[in-house]
Amino acid sequence: MTSNRDPAPDVFVFTKKTAYMQRISDLVRTGHSSFVQGRISFDKAQALVKKFEQRYSISRNKLEASRARRVGLSSTRLLLLHQDGQAELDWILLHHRGDEPDTQEKWRDAISDRVNVTGYELVRLTKPAEPRPVWTWRYTRIRCDDLRNEFIECIRQRRQRDLEQLIHTTWRSPGFHGVREQVKKLRELIKGEWKRSRGSKEELPAIPERIGYLRRIPDVGLKLSALRRKILIEQSGKIQGSTAPSKSFGTKPQARPEDEVNFFDFVGGDVLITELDTGTVALLEAVVARRLRELAADAAKQARAREWLIGFLDWPQPRYKCSRPADVIQDKRALAEVIKDLSGLSIECF
Repeated sequence: MTSNRDPAPDVFVFTKKTAYMQRISDLVRTGHSSFVQGRISFDKAQALVKKFEQRYSISRNKLEASRARRVGLSSTRLLLLHQDGQAELDWILLHHRGDEPDTQEKWRDAISDRVNVTGYELVRLTKPAEPRPVWTWRYTRIRCDDLRNEFIECIRQRRQRDLEQLIHTTWRSPGFHGVREQVKKLRELIKGEWKRSRGSKEELPAIPERIGYLRRIPDVGLKLSALRRKILIEQSGKIQGSTAPSKSFGTKPQARPEDEVNFFDFVGGDVLITELDTGTVALLEAVVARRLRELAADAAKQARAREWLIGFLDWPQPRYKCSRPADVIQDKRALAEVIKDLSGLSIECF
């Protein structure tokens, strides 16, 4: 268990819902069947992570968690999801019970009280060639009923374009076993309702034979600190005549030409862009740009330099009496010390 003074771990945030759902089912299948879930703003996410780290040591790796379970302790994992267009994060805390029951959370049981993610629920179903029921995802009953009603209404009301779009969207659902079985039944529903309502003289829109199988996919996402910076940049628009990157960042830092380096790539903390002094920004950006220019001949070193700079500006620096250098961006004397230290570092320090 961590102390109150320890910083919150920089947790991974999924940006692909299907990967997030796969990891949930992985953990439930391996015994993490107690859960609580919710939604939280970015401003409060770090405090939530810190609380769970202090209570449950969520940053343990697989080996450490396995050793804890072998001696009768519990293990707990926190998963977070950010979807495009959302201002909040979805989160789920999954708990493998130890010898001593935990009463700090109102735990729900994944078997009797199903995990729900954006209209999908985690269930155990029988599957051909499997000796026991398997964990899989399917539409919730409400969502499945809504789809049935939408298909019927589109057919009866002759809303051809809406019907074609609904077919396209439904057949692009993640191909979990439970979802595939439901989509098969929806296909039969469409064909039966079309025959009853429209007859055989009108041509039925094209329907795919089946929904594709879902293979195991890798984790897709960013660290929480990097995701916050990414969203800050995307929201900033044009600043001092410099356009924020229009394309989304990948899961790994991408080295860019020096003349495209933007100061806000490296800013941590909670300071609003509108609160930054233009002269201060230009000064610190010039230091960062110069360091990257010195490393331009070696892309690998440049990428490492970016990582170092991000870490320097995003982690607590006790010397400057602030949680992050960005927190004192308007304090010229403190900022001058940060810039002086950055300027004096040798390339080897990166």
